Amino acid sequence: RDWFIQEKAESFIYKSKKTILPFPIPNLIGFHQIQNAATAIACIEMCKEIDILDENIAKGLKNVNWPGRFMALPDGDLRKKLPVKWNIWLDAGHNGAAGEALAKTVRQINGDSLLPLHIIFGMLEDKDSSVFLRPFMKYASSITAVALPDEPRSHNPELTSVALTKSGIKTGWNHSLEASLNNLANTVNEAQILICGSHAIVGTALLINSKGISG
Repeated sequence: RDWFIQEKAESFIYKSKKTILPFPIPNLIGFHQIQNAATAIACIEMCKEIDILDENIAKGLKNVNWPGRFMALPDGDLRKKLPVKWNIWLDAGHNGAAGEALAKTVRQINGDSLLPLHIIFGMLEDKDSSVFLRPFMKYASSITAVALPDEPRSHNPELTSVALTKSGIKTGWNHSLEASLNNLANTVNEAQILICGSHAIVGTALLINSKGISG
């Protein structure tokens, strides 16, 4: 490899054949985001046409904002309806690498609390949900497929749940995100809730949360 990283408490060290530099942890959750940041730094270092000061890179890492990448559901109409002891996360990841990174991040976030993990996902019909969800098999208390509203390429959640269950990933289904959340709220008081699988499902959650509008 041409570069390496060393993680610290509140920073990471970027090491290449040319330099060794400290940078702040990106304002994004998950170790994979440090790897992503280091990849971008390596590209800047290798591309002679790009001239960006190290202090500007550091400033960008401190202030980066990437909606839909392991973000907490903010206060809003949807959040107010759900249990206060839920930690609700949104992520638009939809492939195998994203599934592995998300599963690792959830385990790190959970720490010693051992809160049950409930996954609600909505994906496009051309995505492989089994590859995405397999990393969660050992950790998820429930996995529920929901439809993507107003999306003609939405998977059929019932068919998806049947296929996943046959493949060894026990999965339920519901017709909407809100219905699935309401069902969980009736039985689960404390939990990690991960809403994931596409930008569309993240957008649906944020739309309902900001305007109280469901698809």
